[in-house]
Amino acid sequence: MDSVEVNLAEAVFYNSVDPIIIADLRGRILSINRSMEDLLGYSGKDLYDTPIYDLLNSGGESGLIPTLMQDGRVDNQRIRCCRKDGTTLEVKMTASLLRDRHGLPRGIIAILEEATNEIQAEDRIREYISQMKDYVRQVENLNTLKDLFTDILRHDIINPVTVIKNVSTALLADDAITNAEDRKLKVELIKKNVARIEKIIENATLYGKLESMGKLPLYGEDLWLILDRARGNVAWMAEEKNIEIFFHRHGNAEAEVNPLLEDAFANLFSNAVKYSPRESRVDVRIIDEGESWLVDVADHGDGIPDEFKEAIFERFERGGRNGVKGSGLGLAIVKRIVELHLGEVWVEDNSPRGSLFRVRIPKSP
Repeated sequence: MDSVEVNLAEAVFYNSVDPIIIADLRGRILSINRSMEDLLGYSGKDLYDTPIYDLLNSGGESGLIPTLMQDGRVDNQRIRCCRKDGTTLEVKMTASLLRDRHGLPRGIIAILEEATNEIQAEDRIREYISQMKDYVRQVENLNTLKDLFTDILRHDIINPVTVIKNVSTALLADDAITNAEDRKLKVELIKKNVARIEKIIENATLYGKLESMGKLPLYGEDLWLILDRARGNVAWMAEEKNIEIFFHRHGNAEAEVNPLLEDAFANLFSNAVKYSPRESRVDVRIIDEGESWLVDVADHGDGIPDEFKEAIFERFERGGRNGVKGSGLGLAIVKRIVELHLGEVWVEDNSPRGSLFRVRIPKSP
């Protein structure tokens, strides 16, 4: 190659719009062009004989050159390079071996392409995909809630509505109107079933909200205070059956909790009273397990068969409820609230009779 060709090649190299590095087979930089100087802020003299690995995060001596010696080329490798001002830049590198006329490798040429726009586009795509996943989850949740409310409307609400309809029809009959005591009982029955409908709708709404929650804000509080408020919520039920909800209290039980935990224990107390014989007792204890509290709620009712001990905490599928009382939402709510506290809930047999519901709540999730 004569001097004119050499000068022309050097001019093309130096003035190329692509940032280019020339290095020897040891990875020492021999030259960079103007575009590379503009990209990184270095001059050719600054980088002469500098290891290319100091400039490009390309896998060190065990990365770029061995790969080139084996494959002859690296295409569009995403790397991070260092600017003179200390900042870093995401680029794509294409590198290959420089060979002499006999095909022997004599050096390395690396061409860089700034990847900022591409990275921003990828970030936007990832954000869009994330938003779409959130949207899909919301749609799935809405479909689940739609099915839930349809199931409740069809099976849970229809019964009290039928009772109200029949009793209202009877109230319009002459014999009911002339009997004041009978009329009072029928009105009370209507009120009771209206309250039942209200409770079903309230539980379904709460369950739907809990299912869409990822986590709860937590606050420091004594679990005994939460249990006391929950007991107050069901005091009227206990009084009707002359059942005592007895606290075996010893000291405080501080934990990081959400006020919704009161609803969970109110559900457990309500079930314990509902399925316990009259003039019995519900025993409540808190056991210190070190990093968590174990809350026990023991009743003296009929107990729960082993085959239903796990199923009772799930929203029942119709046809799978034989042998289990209730609409299936109360304990599902309990389970979800406890899960949001990173805790667990299960049921065991109480001795000698009844059920023992156990709730483990971390002191600080």
